[in-house]
Amino acid sequence: ALTVRLRTPASANPDIIKPDPAAASGFDVRPSDAGEIDWGLGLWPDEKMPELAKVPLDANEKMLRADHHLTVLDDTYGKRRLAGMASLNASDAVIPPSRFMLEVYEQMGLRAGVGRHVRLGLPHFDQIHRRAKLSPFYRVRPKTEDRPVRLAFFGTTRNNKGFAVLADAIEMLDVADRQRCHFLIRVAGNPWPFRKRLSRFPEVNLTGGYDPVLLYASAPEYDAAIMAHVWFENSPLVLLEHFHAGKFVIGPRLGGPVDWVIEPGTDAEHPLGNGLFFAGGDPAGLAAAISRVARGEVTLPSPEEIHRATTLVSYPEHVREVADLYADVCGIGGGATGEPSVSVVPGLMAATEVSKTS
Repeated sequence: ALTVRLRTPASANPDIIKPDPAAASGFDVRPSDAGEIDWGLGLWPDEKMPELAKVPLDANEKMLRADHHLTVLDDTYGKRRLAGMASLNASDAVIPPSRFMLEVYEQMGLRAGVGRHVRLGLPHFDQIHRRAKLSPFYRVRPKTEDRPVRLAFFGTTRNNKGFAVLADAIEMLDVADRQRCHFLIRVAGNPWPFRKRLSRFPEVNLTGGYDPVLLYASAPEYDAAIMAHVWFENSPLVLLEHFHAGKFVIGPRLGGPVDWVIEPGTDAEHPLGNGLFFAGGDPAGLAAAISRVARGEVTLPSPEEIHRATTLVSYPEHVREVADLYADVCGIGGGATGEPSVSVVPGLMAATEVSKTS
């Protein structure tokens, strides 16, 4: 069925963006413009940005210390959680790709000895990594003294990815800091409300979704990356894609990314680090981190320095570790025979049955 939506009158839509009264002013720039260009793109009432909650910087630690959620109620969620843990405990090995998630499983009742942290490797990670090493700029730090620092956000418009947090942060930036930036944003989903909201800022280039081939070719387009998730990510592919590309990452101190990110000055061996943290769901914290980079208060490392500071594994290394784990739980080469099939669960995926005879 065809749905026709009539435009809301301006009087009934107080959030509409008013057309620029100086649209016919030619080349003149007024001090009051604050660097913005108003295209007069109106927001519909149902296009308001979601209000995402802020979480504390130590949310990971609070999650691991908490025990109230271990009291299972006789409801759908409680039964699902019990069934999920029973499934994991029936497995011979559970291999989440972040150490934080392994600790969460253990805190929620995973039996001792069954969990193992196995870092993720994927073929397109390797392609991105090799592309960085092949670049003549592999050992060159981004030089942003005489140009804007280029910041990328790759993701979706789903609330959990926190795109609304980035949109809020861009609006909060001091004009001078914002003009020292250029934002390359590639998001899948429905970006049109965000596009209208951010259309005032000429520093924002918002396009559609992306795929591994675009990632492979996009490394020269940005100096550092932004993540803004508002939930406990396990092992975000986008984070690892940026690190394999040799990029500094600004992101929430929330979930699995804490396993990888080293802030400047916290590691004697890698003094420049590989990223900055802010509290999840906190646009002001994200704006402050962006401003530090824009003002040159943070030295962006070269791709080589990012690679040296970051624990990354290749796809062949990942496959080898998983294959060794299969061999271990199957008793291959260890003398065990005639046992039934076993299961290895990566994260919360369903158990995969593996025949010992295969």
